[in-house]
Amino acid sequence: MSSNRRGVLQAALGTGLGLLLPQCALAQATDPRNARPQEGDRLVYADGDQKGTPIKVDALPAGGPPVTAMPQDAASGAVRDGSRLNQILLVRLDPARLQGDTQARSAQGVVAYSAVCTHTGCDGFAWTPEKQLYKCP
Repeated sequence: MSSNRRGVLQAALGTGLGLLLPQCALAQATDPRNARPQEGDRLVYADGDQKGTPIKVDALPAGGPPVTAMPQDAASGAVRDGSRLNQILLVRLDPARLQGDTQARSAQGVVAYSAVCTHTGCDGFAWTPEKQLYKCP
């Protein structure tokens, strides 16, 4: 009897979650703040006095420290800050020290990384200026 009750509860839970998922997907599709970064987005300051202001390459100091950015829809001006997963770390490095794919994907020494750690999900990276690297806690 208890296994039958467990099956009914699991089915009810699955049905309830199934009904909620389309609404979550619809909210992401209709609210540009929740959308993932798109090709053509510009990067704006994520916080501080310049929050929402577009970031210019010349404003990034060579050798760091990194700047936290968010993507902004260039057409509508909507900042895609509805998800912390959209946070981006920008740092300007010496282009001569970059190699391989990093060099090919940089712009005037500026490189961009996800501000959310891919293995722990934290967003509290430490910047080591002497070594010019991020350290995950």
